[in-house]
Amino acid sequence: MASFSVCCGNKACDANCRCCISKITCACDCNDIGSPDKDFNWDKLQWAIDYIKVRQVPSALITGRGEPCLHQKHLLDIAAELRQRKLHVEVQTNGKALSTWSYDSINELKRYCGNVAISVFSLDPRENNEIMRFNNGSYDICRLVNYLNAFGITVRLVYMLYFENHKSSYQEKKDSAWFLSRIKIARNMGVKQITFRSVGIPESENQCPQIEWAESHGDRNDYTHIIRNIANKRLWDMSWGGQVYDVDGMSVCIESGPEGCLTERVEKPRSFIFDGQNLRYSWQYEGAIIF
Repeated sequence: MASFSVCCGNKACDANCRCCISKITCACDCNDIGSPDKDFNWDKLQWAIDYIKVRQVPSALITGRGEPCLHQKHLLDIAAELRQRKLHVEVQTNGKALSTWSYDSINELKRYCGNVAISVFSLDPRENNEIMRFNNGSYDICRLVNYLNAFGITVRLVYMLYFENHKSSYQEKKDSAWFLSRIKIARNMGVKQITFRSVGIPESENQCPQIEWAESHGDRNDYTHIIRNIANKRLWDMSWGGQVYDVDGMSVCIESGPEGCLTERVEKPRSFIFDGQNLRYSWQYEGAIIF
């Protein structure tokens, strides 16, 4: 089953992640500055929703080329439109801006959104900030999870896999104890779902610090067999290769391997992406346009 992503806001972000590829992938470009919904084509969003619903895509992920939660009104307007069209809505975020949203704003978000996916490199705020490099310091991940849970919003952590040291030095592969410890900490935080994902490296002729960091520190080992061995039950196979398991009552998705989060399948699109102007089926290739 393919996913449907809708880009919100512009390229503004409150973090400077060492391996951020959102501004490197050449497709789905959007505004650098200015009004978040500048040039956002609401009519084409309706066409895009019609297109994906015919293909039985049941949910939508609000994401961005920057941090979508910096743009409350635009995000809430998109979420309301998606929910009105009977789609399940999830928001993808690094968590920092969302942690500052008021009670009223989160209360409005819960009217449209069932899930929030928070991207992390570590469950320790200090270690997470070393990679994500937030403006004005880190934030309390556990507090945000509890805040969202209080509104009935389900939290999914997207845990990016990396090596702390350069790959040229000796690196041990992660073992079952490593994964079980992260799953336990996440469960104790109140997290209901966790995705372990390899850092993707886009195809690019130009090297940049983000690609260099991903190549030197990205952990693209395939850990599917480890999750399978510690799981109680295999629940779901994604069309692009990811797998979902029940591990002691936690929904655990594993998307690890050489291609990471940019896995493509020629025979079937992994995702449909509305970038504000066009519907596409790849983040990387400008020619992957539907309309």
